[in-house]
Amino acid sequence: MSRAPTLESQGTYSEEFQRSSLRAQGLLRRGKSWSGHERNCCFLNIGGKRFANISAVSGFNFLDDARAVASVDWDHDGDLDLWNTNRTSPGVRFLRNDFPTDHHYLALKLTGNGTTCNRDAIGARVELYPGKIIKTLRAGEGFLAQSTKWVHFGMGQNRQVDRVVVRWPDGTSQEFTHMEADQRYEIIQGSVRPVRWTAPGRDVALKPSVLPVPPVSDRTRTLLPARLVMPLLTLNLASSYGSGKPIAGQPFLLNLWASWCQPCVKELRQFVQRADELKDAKVQIFAMSVDGLGDDSSDPQNAHALLKQLKFPFMHGVATTALLDKLQIVKESLFFPIRPLPLPSSFLVDPQGRLAVIYHGPVGVDELIADVRRLELDEDDWRQASVPFQGRYLGPQVGHDLLAILDRLREQEHVEAALEYSQRNSALMGYDRPRYASITYKIGAEFTRRKMHDKAVAAYHEVIHASPEHLNARRAMAAALESLGRFKEAITHYRWLVQSNPENTRARLKLSALLARHGNKPAAVKDLREALRSNPESSQTHYLLATVLEKENRVEEAITHYQAALRLDPSLALAHARIGSAFQRQGQLVLAEEHWRSLVQLRPKSAAAQLRLGENLYRQEMIETSLQAFQAALELDPENPIAQNYAAWILCTFPEERLRDGDQALRWAQSSARATDHQNVGVLDTLAAAYAEVGRFEDAVTTAQKAIELALASHLKKQAKQTQGRLELYKNGRPCRVNKDGQPYPANK
Repeated sequence: MSRAPTLESQGTYSEEFQRSSLRAQGLLRRGKSWSGHERNCCFLNIGGKRFANISAVSGFNFLDDARAVASVDWDHDGDLDLWNTNRTSPGVRFLRNDFPTDHHYLALKLTGNGTTCNRDAIGARVELYPGKIIKTLRAGEGFLAQSTKWVHFGMGQNRQVDRVVVRWPDGTSQEFTHMEADQRYEIIQGSVRPVRWTAPGRDVALKPSVLPVPPVSDRTRTLLPARLVMPLLTLNLASSYGSGKPIAGQPFLLNLWASWCQPCVKELRQFVQRADELKDAKVQIFAMSVDGLGDDSSDPQNAHALLKQLKFPFMHGVATTALLDKLQIVKESLFFPIRPLPLPSSFLVDPQGRLAVIYHGPVGVDELIADVRRLELDEDDWRQASVPFQGRYLGPQVGHDLLAILDRLREQEHVEAALEYSQRNSALMGYDRPRYASITYKIGAEFTRRKMHDKAVAAYHEVIHASPEHLNARRAMAAALESLGRFKEAITHYRWLVQSNPENTRARLKLSALLARHGNKPAAVKDLREALRSNPESSQTHYLLATVLEKENRVEEAITHYQAALRLDPSLALAHARIGSAFQRQGQLVLAEEHWRSLVQLRPKSAAAQLRLGENLYRQEMIETSLQAFQAALELDPENPIAQNYAAWILCTFPEERLRDGDQALRWAQSSARATDHQNVGVLDTLAAAYAEVGRFEDAVTTAQKAIELALASHLKKQAKQTQGRLELYKNGRPCRVNKDGQPYPANK
C-alpha cells in the first residue's frame, strides 16, 4: 500500500521518499504502468457486500492507464454517464450510458444560504424515502475528479417519492414532500418547497469517435529545442585515422550502423554518392559499426569489407560498448519511454560539441545539410525551428537535466567519463548544487574504492567547490591526499574538520598523526591534549598521544598514556606492543613480559607477537620457555630469520642434551643465513655453532672466522671477541655450550 511522503525537519521530503520516487519515475520511463497494463474495471453491486465484474459487458475495459473518473448525467436522460482521464493517450474519454432500462431516478440540486452554510452545500446529506437511500454531496471524488453536483438517486422499479430529508452542513435539517420520480428539483436552504428544474432544450448529438492511428515510419528526426552538452565520446576508428577526434569548430554526424542492416547500407551508399555535397557543407561523418557487439554474432570484418567495397570516403571504425552506453544515456535523458537505440541511428553534434539533432532511421542528405546550416541560427530561431508550427513561448527555454546524465554515467561505471563531464559542466549544473555535490561525491567514492586516488581527489575537489560544508567529501579528500603522500594538503582538510566540529575525535586523531609523522610533534601533542580535554575516555587518543610522546623521548609520560589506553580498552593490541617495547628498553622485563603475553592472547596467529615474547623470556634466562615461543613463531611463519636464529642457537648450545637438536638447528641456521645473505654477524655465529654441534668443525671454523671479519669491519669489537672465544672451541673439536648468562662454558669443561 502506498504511503504519504514524510517531511524532514527542514520541510523537505525524506531521503527514502525521494529515492523511491526516483525509482518509480525510472520504471515509468521504461514504459512500465502504474496499473501494470490492467484493463479498466467496472463492478456492479448485486446486493449487500457482493459485486459482479461487468467490465467487458459495460464497455469500460479499455487498456488505458486510467486515472480519474467522474459521473454526470451529461445528456439529461436520467442515467449517469462517465468521464475518465488517462495518463496515456487518449487523455480524456466520454462514456455515454445508453443501457436500455425502465428504472426510475430523482435528481436534486442543493443551494446553501451562503451565510451559515456554503452556497454549494458541500457536505450536505440527503435521505430519500421510502427505503432511506442516503447520498452525500462531496467536493471531489476519487483521484483528481469532481463528479456532478446534482445529487442523483437511482430508484429502480420504485416510482414513489414519500419524502426527502436534507441535513445541511450547518447542522439544520429540512423535510420536503410533493416530489415525483424521473424529475429534477432545485432545493434552496430555508425554502418551503423544492422547485422543479427543466433541462434546457438542446440536441446533444454525440457520435463515437475512432482514434486515428498515426502512420508508421522507419524514420524520425528530433531537433532539440536546447542543444545538449555531450559526454566525452572516445571513437575507436580505423588505425589510418590516428586519434580520430573531430576537427575543432566543425559539426559532425556520428552514425551507428551494421553490415546486416539493409537501411543502414542504403544510407551509407547515399553518403558515398553525395560525398562532395557533404564535404562542401563541412560535415564530418563518423560511421561506427556495431557488428559483433552484445548479442550480435556478426563479424566486424564484414563491416570493414563493405565499407571498402563502397569506397566509403568518411571516417569509420568499430563502436564500443562504452560508446553505445553513453549514447543510450543521452537518449534516455531526452525521450520517454526509454527504448533501445534502433539502427541506423545518427547524432548531429554542433561545433561546440553539443548534440543538436537525433535521427532514428536513415538520414536524408538534403535534410542533414539543411540541419547543418540551421546550426548557425541564434537560440531563439533555433528553438522556433524545433517545432512544426509558429507560436509564442510562455517562458524561456528550460535546459536539460545534465545531472541525470552525470548520475547515469556513474551508475553504469563510466566514472572517468562522469568526472570529466562533471568538471567540464560544473557551472551548467549549478541549478541544483546539493544534487551535483551528492552525485560527484559518489563518483569520488568509486575512484577511492578502485584506489585511483588522484581521480578521487579531483572529484572531491569539485564537491567541496560546490558545497564547502560537505563533511564526507572533506574526510574522503583528506584520506585520498594522505594516500597520495600529499600530507600538507591532507593536514589542511583534517584541520578544517576539527575546526568545524571540535568533538570530531577521528579527524583530530588523523590530524595529530600526520603532524607527528611529518615533524610537527609539538602541534600534535597540543591537538591530542585538546582532544583528551573534550573526551578523556578515548583510548585511541591516549594511545596516539603516547606514541607521539615516545617519539619525543618522553617515555615516562608515554607509558602513563599507554596504561590509560589499556585501562579503557584492554584489547588494544598495539598499545600492549608499544608499552612492552618501552618496558623492555628500560630493562623492566617482567612488566614487559606481561604485555607480550597479553599481545599473544589478543593475536594468537601473530608470529611477531610470539617472537617478541620469546626475546623477552630469553633475556630473562627462561631458555626453555623462550624456545617454545620461538617455535610457535616458526609454526606461524616458518621462514622468519630472527626466530630461526634464536631457536637454532638454543638447540645447538643448550647444556642439557635433552633439548639439543643439532640437525634442526643447522637447518634453521642455514635458512636464516641465506635470508640475511650471509652478512649478519649474529646469524653466522649461530651457524658456526650449529656446524660444530653436528661435528662439521671445519665449516664451523670457516663460518666463525667470517663472522669475526664482519664484526671487526662493522666495529663490533665485543661481538668479535665473543665469537673468537667460540672459534677456539671449534679449532679444538669442541661444540659450544652456553651457561645461563649466555656465555660459553670454559674449554676445559
